[in-house]
Amino acid sequence: MDCERKLLLAHRSQALTWDPEDKERTALHEAGHAVVAWSFGITVGCIHLDIEKEGGHAQIASTAHLEHFEQIANWLAGFGAEQVFKPPGRKANAMIDCGEVRRLLRENGTSDDEAEGREIHERGRTCTEDRLRKHATKVRRVADHLIEYHYMDRVLFEAMMQEPQEPARVLYFLFTPPRVALSTSHSRFVAAMQRAIERGLECKPEGEGTERAA
Repeated sequence: MDCERKLLLAHRSQALTWDPEDKERTALHEAGHAVVAWSFGITVGCIHLDIEKEGGHAQIASTAHLEHFEQIANWLAGFGAEQVFKPPGRKANAMIDCGEVRRLLRENGTSDDEAEGREIHERGRTCTEDRLRKHATKVRRVADHLIEYHYMDRVLFEAMMQEPQEPARVLYFLFTPPRVALSTSHSRFVAAMQRAIERGLECKPEGEGTERAA
């Protein structure tokens, strides 16, 4: 058995120990962050599930140019996706996000203890929920891919955000991250598919700074 095959089997074996319900909520959480950020025109990089730590991460460019309630909407999107698509959401897994919301309120000279702060927070929450429901199909599409493969790069994410087209659908069903590819020939095929999609997409250049969405 070659090394690549051994790595794949070990990766899958470790993934089996993750509670499926928790894994699905984590995938929805990261998909929510990514899709809501995209809906504001924010560049989204790679998204992945961490099998060892049973967590996730979405690489999202700076949202500092957005209004405060829109920035709050971005931070609430992970927990919001859990609440909308697989309730109840896990508040314990959104502690970092909630901390960022409190920071944004402080920067606006208020807090959740004040009427103004509660109003901004509620505007952010409503904005999050509206965008998640509007793009529900996209959130599910991203989450399903993360549950299966645990990783998504920027090219595939942007392809999934497009209206359904044949190349994007083919890539969605056949894409496997190179690090867990079944064979060298399959890896080359995936790379070719990625290049084909890149030629059909208007990808923005990578931003220098990124924010982490837990």
